[in-house]
Amino acid sequence: MHWFSAEENLNTQSSIVNWGGYNADKGIIVVDDVDSRNDFRGPTDPKKLSSSSITYQSFRAIAGTKVGGLKIVVQKNVQNPGSRKMIADAYKSQNLNIDSDTGDWAMDVNNSAKEKAFSTLLGPDNGRPTIYMLTDFHDPLGNKKVTRILTYPYKGCEEEVNDGVGCWHIVLMIGTS
Repeated sequence: MHWFSAEENLNTQSSIVNWGGYNADKGIIVVDDVDSRNDFRGPTDPKKLSSSSITYQSFRAIAGTKVGGLKIVVQKNVQNPGSRKMIADAYKSQNLNIDSDTGDWAMDVNNSAKEKAFSTLLGPDNGRPTIYMLTDFHDPLGNKKVTRILTYPYKGCEEEVNDGVGCWHIVLMIGTS
């Protein structure tokens, strides 16, 4: 697994927005501790790149001709309060234990609550960049989409986000159908 980041320095072109690991042979991107508050550039700064572009460019640098083999995007240690609340609400809608159960979300004609949770989880700051990446770089990535989302609770962020909502990892499964 190759890990990338950049040191935060107001006098350079980069800041630490996230840490990323990339495995081209397995088609995996792992993004760790994503937090947009780490980006010192404002949303209208012309030098600012979107996280979807940074993630794609980093994966492409490692993957080379294997860039179309992307299968999984993992978002570890989700900090975004909106994303965490949406996951907690999805767990409640499916009667899942937010401390121990794995959430498994996909389009399911037999379970409208599961479909709604899947669509909802694609919208916040932790799902949307993967959608943008798959859309903006659709040709080299092979015209793929998110087909399934897995969510895992974890312990360890309570000191940082002591709000009772829970702490999560998100796994976005990528495919063609």
